[in-house]
Amino acid sequence: MKRMRVVAVFHGDKQDTQPIMRSEIRANPPMTALGMQHIFTKLLPKVRDLGPYHGPIYCSRMARALDTASVLALALDMDIESLKSAGQMGSKDAGGVVYYPGHEADKNVYDWRDQFELSLQRIGIYRDYIGPALMVSHRPMIGSLIAHLQGINDDEGIRSVVNDPRIVEDGYVVFDVSQVGTIKLVG
Repeated sequence: MKRMRVVAVFHGDKQDTQPIMRSEIRANPPMTALGMQHIFTKLLPKVRDLGPYHGPIYCSRMARALDTASVLALALDMDIESLKSAGQMGSKDAGGVVYYPGHEADKNVYDWRDQFELSLQRIGIYRDYIGPALMVSHRPMIGSLIAHLQGINDDEGIRSVVNDPRIVEDGYVVFDVSQVGTIKLVG
């Protein structure tokens, strides 16, 4: 059975926000210029070596992920396609999480995992199998699926994986997705 390789990139460092800002802005900060520099100089060479990619870069709709995808898209001459299910509709901010209005209930790590899994399945099932796909998302989304694929399915265990700095060391992880939606972590 054919499998689609998906390189899932963690978004770059985001800008700090202020409590006086609207919640829509605090929940959706852009990436910093230094974050863009890091993506371009440190992550891009690694990601480029895993290609060539075919089709668009699939991406969360959140600004920091779109900024990351923009750096990659310009360098790799790719388009960007946003996926609602690839995004965490909030942002850690000054001791808590600020949610995008209407997403205050999106606190469940199981929902994050299911959303991200759905994104990978959509990419793997509906794309041709010419070459790997590139995706940009968020640590809680990617990390919760990594935990699940490692057999960790309790809330505390999932959060432990999500917060483990080792999952973001390379700046990306690789998944294989079968035509029927089965997902495996590569490496």
